[in-house]
Amino acid sequence: MDPRRTLRLTSRSLLAPALLGLLACVFVPAAAAFVIALYDWKPLSGQAKFVGLANVLAVLTDPELGTALGNTAHYTPVVVPGSMAVGLPVALALRALHRGAGLYMAPYSPTRVGGCPWKQKDSP
Repeated sequence: MDPRRTLRLTSRSLLAPALLGLLACVFVPAAAAFVIALYDWKPLSGQAKFVGLANVLAVLTDPELGTALGNTAHYTPVVVPGSMAVGLPVALALRALHRGAGLYMAPYSPTRVGGCPWKQKDSP
């Protein structure tokens, strides 16, 4: 088999899981949110009336939009670094304990076990 073709096939097979995850977790929900925004939808009654971009226009002309954006602009620079400042020391402390590390890593075990045959195959 041609080495360039093998390289192309290998790179595509390595990228496929990440692209599928991106599709499932980012693009599909974003498309669904866009479609839902085009409707005046009442989920409990099951009624949906197409309104086009009227919902977007209503949000953009809402007088409270500026307040909401301002609150977000003040909230984000405080909460994101604050959660990292608290989370990083906690993560490092848990890592240093080693007690319960196996339980914490249990969900990742199937991935590690599944990779073992490949590790043995590639060993000289």
